[in-house]
Amino acid sequence: MLFDLKRPSTSLPRLFLLAAIIAFVLPLSCFGQAFMSSITGTVTDPTGAAVPGAQVELRNVNTNDVHEGSTQGDGTFQFNNLIPGTYQIAVVAPGFKTYIEQNLELKAQVATSINVPLAIGGTQERVEVTASAALVDTQTANTAATMETRLVQDLPNAARNPLNFVFALAGTTAPPIGQSGKFQVTDQMTSNCGLNGGRTGSASILIDGAPSQAIDWGGLLVSPLQDSVQEQQVVTNNYDAQFQRGGSGIVTLITRGGTAQYHGEGFDFLQKDVFNANGWANNKYEVPRGEFMQNLKKTAKPPKPSSPRRRRPKK
Repeated sequence: MLFDLKRPSTSLPRLFLLAAIIAFVLPLSCFGQAFMSSITGTVTDPTGAAVPGAQVELRNVNTNDVHEGSTQGDGTFQFNNLIPGTYQIAVVAPGFKTYIEQNLELKAQVATSINVPLAIGGTQERVEVTASAALVDTQTANTAATMETRLVQDLPNAARNPLNFVFALAGTTAPPIGQSGKFQVTDQMTSNCGLNGGRTGSASILIDGAPSQAIDWGGLLVSPLQDSVQEQQVVTNNYDAQFQRGGSGIVTLITRGGTAQYHGEGFDFLQKDVFNANGWANNKYEVPRGEFMQNLKKTAKPPKPSSPRRRRPKK
């Protein structure tokens, strides 16, 4: 394409604008990391032979979201893009009893497998497995520490920040003196920790698969409250290439989703010095307990009116 240098062309600014938009939007599409999971399995008869054409139904117990499929010629099935939660699987095939397995706990970023043995009988007969089972990752080499909902909500946490639990894991180091770390509420340096000898601040913090840190200096942008977290997972080994920023580890927070039933909750979080004991060092050197007050429901005081500015007369 030739341009007349004597006369400014209107196509050049448009090309530069288009290039800038592509350069800005295209990387954003690569920022999201998958926190979904997958389930594969094989359906067999009492002799161990594969059962093709069996109808497989996978249902999320909390949301009633149903995934349907059928087994292939080799008796295998696969479900992808599953959100973490509790599932129930049902397998129906002519000439066999209906197989139902409940209370399958699926964690985030897990690729697991389920083997379904069918028994001879009519489809109106059922074989039900009700014992709860946590599905482990059988297809990747990820080494992760996972905290389920009960632990996240019940463990003591002075600041109600779920990232404080990361410091309880072996191999986690606090930031240098002068930089914030654990026991913070709204500080942007809450994520400043080191994992397995890595540099502090180099870990990647993901919330539902989306980065939650500033691109330039890695400060924490937002952190959910402890009550809104369903699962927290810390990956510390050589993780997949989809995690482009993590230098020492990946911390993934999965927020609690909706259910098929209406529900809600309210809370009042109060911290006061009269409820807390004095520190060991303060007791040793006879230092009184300091004042401390924190209430997440407390409204901030209005700012004091500033005095009018006085301008100096010009010389």
